[in-house]
Amino acid sequence: MVNISTQNVLAERNDFLKGHGVSIGSETSGWVRNVTIRDSRLDGTNLAVRIKTCRGRGGGVENVLYDNLWGSTVGGIQLTLNYEKVSPTNGSATPTMRGITVRNLAVTTESHGLVCNGLPESRVEGIVFENVTISGKGAGSQSCTDCSIVARDTSPMPNCPAPPAPPAPSPAPGSPTPAPDTQCVLKKQLSGDKCVAGNSFVCDHTLHTVVISHGCRGEFECEGKSVTCDVHGSTSEAHSCSCK
Repeated sequence: MVNISTQNVLAERNDFLKGHGVSIGSETSGWVRNVTIRDSRLDGTNLAVRIKTCRGRGGGVENVLYDNLWGSTVGGIQLTLNYEKVSPTNGSATPTMRGITVRNLAVTTESHGLVCNGLPESRVEGIVFENVTISGKGAGSQSCTDCSIVARDTSPMPNCPAPPAPPAPSPAPGSPTPAPDTQCVLKKQLSGDKCVAGNSFVCDHTLHTVVISHGCRGEFECEGKSVTCDVHGSTSEAHSCSCK
């Protein structure tokens, strides 16, 4: 159905066999909202979680919960705004995907674990994984672009690049250049992602912490103390390490 909304849907206590399971999209012009899929077994299903749309559809999907799903699937999780390859279009025809929670999911997969592909002009955002376990030979296969996921108690962890940092504002003409923070110095970089002062690492002198983001990990001098901040996880998250 085109430009007709789907809202307030509950699918629970199902046995999903071969096929698509509960697949949302690709028609999203009227929006799909407030959907819960829970307490269900999967046996040979194509995907445990599948939400798909593409440029030209417009509208979007938001506020969806997948909770307490288990079993065996071909693939794990697919969240995509690239269901069909379409050239960029106007804003009203560009879809949105946000506010998707996957909780208490345990599946064994054959082909892949995670696909989360947004668009440069419309990132997939507000995605939360809680207690998600994807195992089997496809578990380690991931594709994640223009997508932000916050994951807790999840294996494997999503490997999604952090969004590009916004450009720093240009100083007003004649304004002095801010002095570097001499109490917050990178001594040794431990990550492949570059650590940049004021961007991917800063020191909070009120809380006496080093705050790292965008995949930065390293050894720092913070307020005269040597601090190793080597936290692995999603590059879309910020992590702090005490300077005390």
